[in-house]
Amino acid sequence: MLTSLPRLKIASARQTLTISTAEVETSRLLGIPVNAPVAEVRRVMQGPDGTVIYLAEVTYRGDYIHLEMDLKP
Repeated sequence: MLTSLPRLKIASARQTLTISTAEVETSRLLGIPVNAPVAEVRRVMQGPDGTVIYLAEVTYRGDYIHLEMDLKP
């Protein structure tokens, strides 16, 4: 959706994936046991001047994680 905005320029986009365990609040929200595996993802997109234009911190249940990416040489 961001790439479809006509005047928006994305200079860098980065994603970090961390496999961790669910704390009390996370386990309650996701309906999983405390210390169950989770994937924590942080996405940051910046404009040409370094301004953050998108930031997301998401926690996914660990009972199914599918990761797919294009690797460019």
